[in-house]
Amino acid sequence: MPETTAARPSAEPGRADRPIDLLIVDEADDPFGHAFSSFATARGVAVDRCRLPVAARRTTLDIAGCEVTVDPAPSVLVRPARPPLPDATEDERFAWTECYSTFWSAAALSPRPVVNRPNEWGGVSRSVLSAVVTERRAGRVPVLRENFWNDRPPPDPDRWFHQDLGSFAVSDSPAGITFGRSRERTATQGWEQVVVVGSAGFRVTTADIGPRDVEAQSVAAVAALGLQFATVSWAIPAGDGPAVLARVNPFPGLEECRPVLREVFTTLLELLLP
Repeated sequence: MPETTAARPSAEPGRADRPIDLLIVDEADDPFGHAFSSFATARGVAVDRCRLPVAARRTTLDIAGCEVTVDPAPSVLVRPARPPLPDATEDERFAWTECYSTFWSAAALSPRPVVNRPNEWGGVSRSVLSAVVTERRAGRVPVLRENFWNDRPPPDPDRWFHQDLGSFAVSDSPAGITFGRSRERTATQGWEQVVVVGSAGFRVTTADIGPRDVEAQSVAAVAALGLQFATVSWAIPAGDGPAVLARVNPFPGLEECRPVLREVFTTLLELLLP
């Protein structure tokens, strides 16, 4: 499996010795990392993209008493890391775990901007699979119940949305699901999603959702969860009720951001390179 991704700006003629401004740690097939790297490079930023094991091997942590120095220490965008394959050997798993812990420490302790920086809550901060737990951690009071189940979906299945926790696919019916998560549904007029970058929130549609300020609510929720970059999905009730937080994704994909991609990329670059 190749450990580096697309051509790195640092390898271009005349730039071999130029310090890296921005490190993107992702997988080679991550379209967001590829697109953002191209966007930053076009604006004169020295960008390096690599997989987590490569980033770890290039990083040195110097610990002297209570002082920790990370070298090199560019700004870092952390994307999802693919774990070892199921048929990996014990040595391969051990090596990957060591690389993961090294990079985790470097990203957590770096004095430079890191999005999203790992902390005591983990790599996705306080956001979790449970919508209700995430909603509470975001400082909101859940108004719809949630049910995790194994072979026994909740009664009145038509009143719930159902997610297969094997494939994470969402459907209106629990049929064919063995281990699932169900969330009560309410009559909705539609859905809205907001991409949050730092203190800015960008709605991905221009639909009329009334006076609901989902941008501000999304920014507040993401900040409460300890994140800097995330997408927040909302169910918009058919009546006058408040928007219902449905999901927080701490690793937004390219397609999620596409309707507001230029705004997202511009703000993200400013956040990483203030």
